[in-house]
Parts: sequence; C-alpha cells; structure tokens
Amino acid sequence: MKKYLLLFCFIFLSINYVVSFQKPNNNCKYLTDLRKKAKELYFKGEQSASRKVCIISLSFIESIEDNSECIVKLHSKILGRLFYIEKNALNYSKALFFLDLNKKLQKKFPFYFPSYNYSIKLQEASILSRLDEKEKSNTILFKMLENKEKFKHIALGEIFIYNHTIDNYFNLFSEENKTWILDSIINHSKKAYDIFYEKRNELKQDKYKDAISTFYTRLGRVEKHKENYEKATVFLKLAKENNTDKESIFIDLHLSSCYFYLNKPDSTIHYAKSFLQKNKDLKASGRLLYAYNILSKQYYKLQEKDSAYKYAKLTLSEVNKNHFYKNKGIKKMFNNNIDKIKLNNQNILKSQKKSFISILLLLIIIIIFSTFLFSYKYYKSVQKEKKYLKLVKELRDKSNKKKQKAIKIKDESIERIIESLNYFEKSEEYLNSNFTLYNVAKRINTNTTYLSKIINQKKNTNFKEYVNKLRMEYVITEIAEGEKFQKYSIEAIAKEVGFSNASTFSKAFKKYTGISPSYYIKKVVSDKESK
Repeated sequence: MKKYLLLFCFIFLSINYVVSFQKPNNNCKYLTDLRKKAKELYFKGEQSASRKVCIISLSFIESIEDNSECIVKLHSKILGRLFYIEKNALNYSKALFFLDLNKKLQKKFPFYFPSYNYSIKLQEASILSRLDEKEKSNTILFKMLENKEKFKHIALGEIFIYNHTIDNYFNLFSEENKTWILDSIINHSKKAYDIFYEKRNELKQDKYKDAISTFYTRLGRVEKHKENYEKATVFLKLAKENNTDKESIFIDLHLSSCYFYLNKPDSTIHYAKSFLQKNKDLKASGRLLYAYNILSKQYYKLQEKDSAYKYAKLTLSEVNKNHFYKNKGIKKMFNNNIDKIKLNNQNILKSQKKSFISILLLLIIIIIFSTFLFSYKYYKSVQKEKKYLKLVKELRDKSNKKKQKAIKIKDESIERIIESLNYFEKSEEYLNSNFTLYNVAKRINTNTTYLSKIINQKKNTNFKEYVNKLRMEYVITEIAEGEKFQKYSIEAIAKEVGFSNASTFSKAFKKYTGISPSYYIKKVVSDKESK
C-alpha cells in the first residue's frame, strides 16, 4: 500500500512539474526552461525536486527524438546536473551511470562539443575525489590547468577547474593536516577570485556576489582549520552578506562549528538549526552528521538532556548508515573520528537512560511514601473515630446508670471528706481555677497530705487527675448536649472549666479522650446536622 501511495505521489508531482511549464512549439525553449528550473532548485538545496525535473526532461528528450545542437547540448547539461545530484547524495554508482551516459552522448555528437572532455573531465575529477582517489583527481585537474588555453572560450571554464582543485585540497587537509595545503587553498582561491574580478563587468551582479561569498567562505574555512575561530567568523559573516542563497549553502554550518569552539551556545544552536532548515532535502551527507553532532554536544554541555538525546539519536542514525563506513572520504573528513563520534553520542543516550531510571526510581519512592502516609493518616483517622464512638457510648451509659450507692465508710472523718468531695462534684466547684489541693483541704478542715491519701485510696487517682477527669466529663457532656460550648473557641472553653490556657486544656482533653477537643466538637456538630 505504501509503495503504491509513493508511486501515485511521484506521478502527481511529475505531472505538476510538466504542467507548470506550458509546452511551447519550440522544443529547445521548453527544454531550456526545464533545465533552468532544475538548476534553480539544485542551488536552493532542493535536490529531490531538481532530480524530478531532470528526469522529466530526459523523458521529454526521449519522446521527441530531436538531435539538433540545442537539444543535444541541453541533454548533456541535464545529465551533468543528475551526476552532481547523485554524487552529493553519495549515490556514486548512479553518479557514474549518468557520467557514462554523458561520455557516450558527447562521443556520439563530437561536432557539437569542440571542447570535448571539459565537463566530462571535471566530473571525473570530482567523483575520483569522492572515491578517495585524490591523486588521480588532482592529476586530471592540473593537466586541465596546463591546457587552460583550450577552454578560454568556455565562460569561467578556468574557475571551475580551480574550484574542484580547492575542494580536493580541503579533503586532502582532512587527511594530512599540513599547513602547505591551506596555503595552496588560499593561493588557488585568490586566482579564482581574480578571474571573477577581471570579468566582473561581464557578469550578472548575483554571479559576482556569489564569487565574493565563495572566496570569503574559503578564507573562513582555512582560519577555522587553523583554529582562529574569531577570525573565521568574520570571513564567514562577510560570505553571508554577499551570499545569494545559491552557491554557498553551507556557511551556517561553518559558523555553528566556530561558535561551538568559541563557547557561544546560542549562536552555535542558531546556525546549526538554520543550516538544517535550509537543507531539509540533504538526506545523506557528512555535513548532516556534522550538524547533528554539534547540536548533540552543545545541548549536552548545556545539560538540556532531552534535546541532547534527540540529536544524539539522529547522529547515530547517520553514523550507522552504510555509506559512512563504505566511504573512506567521509571518515577522513571527520579525521577518522567516526567511531569516537559514535561512542560520544552513545554515552549521551546512556546518560539519558540513567536519568530516566533515576526519575523512575524517585517516582516509585514518592508513590510508596505517599501510600504509606495516606495509610498512616487513614489509620489515625479510624482510631480517632473509634475513640470518639467509645466516648459517646460511655456518655450514654453514664446517663442511663442509676446513682451509685453511698460508700460505706466506718471512719467518720473519711466519710465527711468523701461527702465534701461529692458536694463539690455536684456543685461543679471543680470548674473554678482556684480549685486546688490546698484550697480544698482548707475548706473541709483537713491537711493536704490526708486529703491526697484519701483521693488516692477512694478515687484511685491523684488530685490533679481527679480534677481533670471531672472537668473533661463536664466538657464532653456540655459539648454533646448543649450548644454553648459548640460555639466557643478552645481558649474560651479552657477558661470556662478552670484551665489557665488553651494548650494545657487541649493536652488534658487529648490525654483523657485520645482525640483533640476541636475534632470532638466538629464530629458532634456533624452528627447533629446529619440527623
């Protein structure tokens, strides 16, 4: 299903491209327009779109069977464009296929190509360089420079030879890292620029600006290789100022690299992403790997792990593609550091996984702790509820009990003291803050020691606990049966029942009942409202 969908899309796009050029009566004019469109798309970085236009052009040439000079020459140029498209995509077998077709075409019509072998030789030198045959490539180019007089009638023919030679020198420097190579690059770049300068009046403004941009780009790259990154950025920015978005589409990548080593993360990320945005169609290239690798390293330095992880995965995806291991030139372009790049980005992925595991463990600990805390609070809540219900039950039982029989005590003195205490209980004098052991003993004409001893024996507690118990039972009853205490603050209740402050009262209440007074009041009110 996917294959049929892709085929349909290709046919639809092909028809669109053909329809976009209204076919004139003149085949040459129609084919010229197609070639211009392919060239325009190529220099915009839209390689796939350019390839489609070229294939449409070849289909058109085959259909018309026209061997006129215009058609044959355009045919050769279109084959040349397809050669460079496939070479840039690292499809070297396809590139060689189109090169071979072009050779056969020029041999078949030699009278149309007085400078036979010029474009063919350039393409041969270019592909040999990519196939790591730089010595053979340079031999072809140097011979062409020796015989440059033959190509004088070709517009800017000598410059194209210089351009290929300079590219070879850059690739050679990646392998050998020798200063003389950079000097040769500068020397050849100046010669190429001088030719442009001499012919500036004959050229279109855009063409001359592109020449300036290319010259500054090369100077910037040389300074970058010398590790003069500040100076490199100056040249590269001059290149951007003169760039017409046709020739120098990789300036942003060089700028990103310089800013990475200058430790300027914002600029590094900006230019790397700008390069990727402008080169969306760059499906297979060492430059794509370079951009992803810079971004993964920069984000990792910034501790932005999600972004570092994203670009590390993209970097490894590029590294793992077969063409990187098959192509020695690309490995040398990275100074044979492909394996190191792979290892560094694998480490970034591992650190992200470790971070994920740490977060996961932390979440598990939080969940366990939260569950424990919830369970503990629930348990405490249940215990409070049980104590409250027990208190309510005791209160009901107390109200239903008959009055206890009077204690039979033979000793008149003990009986008198007990009767006095019973009186104090009935009269609720224990609610007075002055209801102390000393004052009570004084009122019933006894001493504190004797009074304390009787309370211990008869009440099974000490005086303080005895008084607190009376006060607590009073408060519990008042809250349960009346509305006054339900509306009081804890401070007011404390004062009402003889405590000096709310804190002492709350502690005594909780000790006696197991729950706080505020909780008890809340539950009593809630129960009444529910009824």
